[in-house]
Amino acid sequence: MEFDRKIALEIRSGAFNFVYLSPEIFLNSALFKELYYDEEFQDRLATIVIDKAHIIYSWGLVDSGKAKKSSAHKRTEDVSIFRPSYGDMGAQLSATEGVPLLLLSATCRPVAVEKDSQMLEAHRRHRGFVRGELTRPESGS
Repeated sequence: MEFDRKIALEIRSGAFNFVYLSPEIFLNSALFKELYYDEEFQDRLATIVIDKAHIIYSWGLVDSGKAKKSSAHKRTEDVSIFRPSYGDMGAQLSATEGVPLLLLSATCRPVAVEKDSQMLEAHRRHRGFVRGELTRPESGS
């Protein structure tokens, strides 16, 4: 499904119970920003879920020029240079104070957890952190 004005209006009116977006749409689409800051949409927003949360910090480093010095970059996807705005999510998430935020990652290193927490703490008063088991039975690790 392509994100266009028709879909944005359907989302705002509550036609969908679940909306899944790419980080590029969330951060870079003028149409989505118009929807996101709309009072009717904000009133319907129940939870924000961000998968691969370790990337928020890693890709944010690309924008700051610190990516090559970071010990958080151990995998190819972590050093991508084409999504530096992913590290700027905190400011946009601040518009949803009171809406639960769930960050998910199977590979979040301690430095990324610390930096993501600092970024969110600057924008959201209430936050919690749950660390789950790092082994994945299906992969044998």
